[in-house]
Amino acid sequence: MPSIEFKSYAVTLGLQRSIRLHFNHGGALHGLLRAALGGHEMPGVLPFASESGSVRFAAGEPYRFVITLVGAATTSIETLAAGLARTGARREQTGGPQPTFGGNFEVTSIDALADPDLAGE
Repeated sequence: MPSIEFKSYAVTLGLQRSIRLHFNHGGALHGLLRAALGGHEMPGVLPFASESGSVRFAAGEPYRFVITLVGAATTSIETLAAGLARTGARREQTGGPQPTFGGNFEVTSIDALADPDLAGE
């Protein structure tokens, strides 16, 4: 059986203003990642909204999620990090409400998670 390569990363964003999310906010995370990657499709990019269940985040609090890049993912963690940094710094000039995450964070950290011991499991 062929193996599939993957690598997971813990991402922490430092919020600049308070936000309120739905209980299950994977959709908000998907929107953030689409903005960061510049498109709707994210082949090989699997997000996990580990903060789901928390609905209020104050300015200065961290927002955390996990991203897993699988197989021939069309992006690299470096590309994702650069896109997140751009999205966090970009303020919309529409005069309307700002996107939940857009222009509202700095990337605090992106840490590679330990690979699982697949042979031992």
